[in-house]
Amino acid sequence: AEGDGFDYKSSSKFASHMAGKSEAVSEFAKSRTIAQQRTSLPIYSVRDELMRIIADNQIIVVVGETGSGKTTQMTQYLMEDGYA
Repeated sequence: AEGDGFDYKSSSKFASHMAGKSEAVSEFAKSRTIAQQRTSLPIYSVRDELMRIIADNQIIVVVGETGSGKTTQMTQYLMEDGYA
């Protein structure tokens, strides 16, 4: 309850878990720029076609393998093309 003096956030371990973990962990991430990483994702090869389909349709369904860039890159593409 509010005002009971107990700090519920003090038991949260997320902040301490994330402390000092801002560097890349994979050799791939360490050796390539973000731009190089983005262009290596499978979705990059269909970016122009995907954006044309989005412009031409109100609803689309995108299916792709895990790690293909559906979530991370599609949102970037939409922002870059002025949808956000």
